Amino acid sequence: MRLRKSSAAVLSAIALVLALVLAGLPGMGGPAAVLAQPAPSITSVTPNSGLMNSTMSVTINGSSLSNTTAVDFGSGITVDSFAVTSNTTIAADITIAPKAGAGPRDVTVTTLYGADKCVGCFTVEPVIGALKNVRTELEFRGSTTQLVNTISEEIRCGKLRVTKTYNTTETYAKWFKYEMWNGTEWVLYEYNQGVQIVDLGNVTTPAVVVDGNTPSFVGQRGALENHQNVVQSAWYVIGSEVERDGEGYCRLVTYEERVITTEKWQTYKVCTGTFWDPRRGPSTFTDVKEHRTVYGEWYPCPSPGGGGATGG
Repeated sequence: MRLRKSSAAVLSAIALVLALVLAGLPGMGGPAAVLAQPAPSITSVTPNSGLMNSTMSVTINGSSLSNTTAVDFGSGITVDSFAVTSNTTIAADITIAPKAGAGPRDVTVTTLYGADKCVGCFTVEPVIGALKNVRTELEFRGSTTQLVNTISEEIRCGKLRVTKTYNTTETYAKWFKYEMWNGTEWVLYEYNQGVQIVDLGNVTTPAVVVDGNTPSFVGQRGALENHQNVVQSAWYVIGSEVERDGEGYCRLVTYEERVITTEKWQTYKVCTGTFWDPRRGPSTFTDVKEHRTVYGEWYPCPSPGGGGATGG
């Protein structure tokens, strides 16, 4: 009977201890305080950005990361794998989709003792496409030249005194187009540098006097120019004879001549005091003779005493 009462007392003591633990003794903070661990905290991601349509490795930095169960980088980014390398770092491999929208992402880490979100810790960068629709004026340069002052004076025989002053400027424009992927489509952008004006300064041509300016210039000759003309005469007969072949046939042989005449002369100009007067020098002639022989058709020779032609 005593044994039964002792067992009952022990059971009652155990129940009392459990009740006190579950209720929480003064200064203990209850069972939650006995089992609690720090929640995770994210401070940064290295590197903190990546291009669309790419795969890369990143490191998540923070504290209390030992018991990580999940990692999330937001929409358009897949976490292929991750590994807790220490209580302060997580190594992760991620893939950014080709159509992931450009912009910041929130990175979330979940552990057995809570979760933490790092707002805007990672950024998806757009992909710039190749230059497109490049205009022919990509390096277009147009120039303008303004003639400010021109003074000219014509004196005797076309002599010219000229003074010129130029003020020159150069203007040009440069622009091009390109495309950029914004996450859903390619958007066309245009870069325009605008019109640029460059002042090249003044360019002055000093006064120039052509051919001098003295009275003794009157009577001077200009440059000589050579000319020639060739004339051929007609062929004319200078002799003939009858050729016999010894078999009773004859033919007429005619000797002809012609003359080729070449005329040569020079022209020049002479200053008369008011204008250039064209002049022509004397002509020289050269004759060259050419000869040729013309043979007639064969024909029966006339019989002796028949009055036919005879010769050689």
